[in-house]
Amino acid sequence: MSSCTPGSLKGSIFFYHGYSACPDQYNQLAEKLQDECYHVYQILTIGHGYEYCTDNSSDSGCTAAMYNLTALPNTRQPYIDYITETMLPAIRDEVSIIQECEVAANSLYDTNEMEVVVGGLSFGAPLAAASVVLSGSDSIFTKHILMSPFFGITYQGFDNLVYKCLLNRAAFKDCLPIYFEAIGFNTTDDADVFSDIIEDALTYYVDLEFLDVSFETFNLMLRKVIGYIVENPDAITDDDIRENINDLLDTVFGWGAQCELDITDRNRGGVCQFSIRNLFASHSFGQYVTDIMGSGDIEIDQSVETLLVLVERDGPTRNSLAANYVNLFYGQNSETIYSQANDCMWFISQACQLDTYDGPIDNTCGVPHSSMSNPDNLGIPPENLYWEDTYHEGLIDWINNEASYGDNFIVQTGWDGSRNQCIYLDIIDPPESLIADVPSLMRIGLSIVGGQVTDSVQESILDGVAALTGVPRGVLQLTYNLFTNSDVDTEDGDYYEFQMGLDSDGTNLMTTLLDNNGINEIANYSITYVNVDGNEYYVTTEPTTTADDNESGMNRLVMNGWLFILIGIYALIL
Repeated sequence: MSSCTPGSLKGSIFFYHGYSACPDQYNQLAEKLQDECYHVYQILTIGHGYEYCTDNSSDSGCTAAMYNLTALPNTRQPYIDYITETMLPAIRDEVSIIQECEVAANSLYDTNEMEVVVGGLSFGAPLAAASVVLSGSDSIFTKHILMSPFFGITYQGFDNLVYKCLLNRAAFKDCLPIYFEAIGFNTTDDADVFSDIIEDALTYYVDLEFLDVSFETFNLMLRKVIGYIVENPDAITDDDIRENINDLLDTVFGWGAQCELDITDRNRGGVCQFSIRNLFASHSFGQYVTDIMGSGDIEIDQSVETLLVLVERDGPTRNSLAANYVNLFYGQNSETIYSQANDCMWFISQACQLDTYDGPIDNTCGVPHSSMSNPDNLGIPPENLYWEDTYHEGLIDWINNEASYGDNFIVQTGWDGSRNQCIYLDIIDPPESLIADVPSLMRIGLSIVGGQVTDSVQESILDGVAALTGVPRGVLQLTYNLFTNSDVDTEDGDYYEFQMGLDSDGTNLMTTLLDNNGINEIANYSITYVNVDGNEYYVTTEPTTTADDNESGMNRLVMNGWLFILIGIYALIL
């Protein structure tokens, strides 16, 4: 609890810990926040921890079971229920009680000035994000903090290994073993058989004919399929294939020997082993948090401020997923983002990026993913958390609404080349070497006359968009969905909407063509309405919907140039 006198509380802070970790990773930060007049709640996440032991003797059954696998969720739904049914009601009740207590201690206490902050490290970040997103348009929270966010399975090593593999392969399936070995799965005994199993499963979720060997397509395919196989395994109707996939998902692996040593020698909380199914469920939840903001089905309180803290060692793809969340949260509105969000990234030191450097990229080179936990870092070189004071003080200054955050946190004056600074990045237009250009969603509206939206029509539209924009056909195939929109009334037939993705180059090209009246059809279907990055174009006949109608769920924008785009097309199908 706060170290300050009752009636002088600045606020309450709720922290979610990382995947397979423990709330004690925030112990050092919590003490400093308490001295700053904050209550701090270190939350134990669903599926983690152990049953309470009344007998702590070393030979008791309860204590002996402490290293067993925990009851980690196998799908995303338990995480969703945990936030909506357990944590949000509990936090609302707790904040109400705290406010009553502060007013009772100080009749002049202004509850409207009390900060309610939620934050998380790694998988704790999407849990914190979900707490805000699912709290509705009038959120209980005033701020949220996302540290080294895990919105999906990927990191620096995945990016490099997969990219190099794809450069030298004719088929994406050849690189599947590389990817799964990178997350700890042993495929060396029979990599070809492993690839065949994964490829067989993929055929039940996506049309492999359209998947190319681009890095963008492969990366997106894996992110999508990981969610598919844990959320909808029954789509695989072949019993043998489904059994093979279940065997893969039930494989137990973990963080390795160092994690086990941290538990025994440094009192690390949490566990080190879990099944691939458990990990994929956390990935699915992270994807869900961003997907629901693109669906138009939820209202978000954009008055909630955001601090995003990234580490370069996580890699450009993982960091792009976190940046994507921030952009989606604020509706892709740059003015709102610059006003409500702040960010920085801990860089790898310049010395470790020289061609002459031949050592590992470890803690001696830059701040690690698990940056808050002492036990996770004291057993590896340099055996100290040199970043800790800067990180903690910067977080506290941001929560306290200070004008600056110390000399080395959210630095905007230039990088000194060291590992000791967290450098501000323009989250709207970040360097692609640090935050990748990863596909997200767009919408295309169709009015169909004299026919249905057949497979051939869908393929023609996707082929046309790919040819026009240069976006890999596989990306479009993996991101598209078809919706019927009964709220749109046209004289030319039923109105449908596609949902798919454009990259930054494709978006720029589309905008240039529209600005110069250089396009009026795609795949022989006439374009009537286009919305790109909030800019509306009526190319031929105006639809009967108003701009306000379009803004109530059809227009969705995303980050890093992958923009929601709404195109009204009259497809004359005879």
